[in-house]
Amino acid sequence: GLFIKNELDYDRMHLKSDQLYRVLRSNPISGSRGHSTSSLHGAILAEAFPASTICRFGNDPVKIGETAPLLVEDFFWSDSTFFDLFTFPFLHGDPTTCLNEQNKLVITESLSQQLVGTTNALNQVLKVKVYDGNQELLMKVTGVVKDPPKHSHIQFKALGSMMNAEQLYQSLLQNWYFSWLRTYIYLPNN
Repeated sequence: GLFIKNELDYDRMHLKSDQLYRVLRSNPISGSRGHSTSSLHGAILAEAFPASTICRFGNDPVKIGETAPLLVEDFFWSDSTFFDLFTFPFLHGDPTTCLNEQNKLVITESLSQQLVGTTNALNQVLKVKVYDGNQELLMKVTGVVKDPPKHSHIQFKALGSMMNAEQLYQSLLQNWYFSWLRTYIYLPNN
């Protein structure tokens, strides 16, 4: 009974889960399929479904901190619509503005505790070293959320503004084959 309940509750904490869909890709020529999409998929979907809300997020392990940087493998660049679609309780910050500009960072309460010794790292400016772009960014903590529950397929420690990723990976954004994003679409009832 408990196993079945756990399975039925999986990802049900998201208030919009009934109208939220993950976009998968399929190549009709090669027959390959996958859960990662390119940056272009989101723009095409937004144009095809103007009443929808699109959210993309992609994994990019980073090191966060100044003196003893912490490797954060569950770091994702995310669109500002992330908290419009996914329900993760906020402890500090504003979910409507936390990722709407460059150099904004949302972290979990456990990562906040590890990095600054408290669960309230709001407004702290942290050094983030990005490996792929070999860049160091100063990012402001604009939100602290509860750690994702185990029965969520979305597991993260930190989310950075997608605007930074678009600048870092500019040359790859128009490439259909650079599939590194999870893309979700919310389709309202109308």
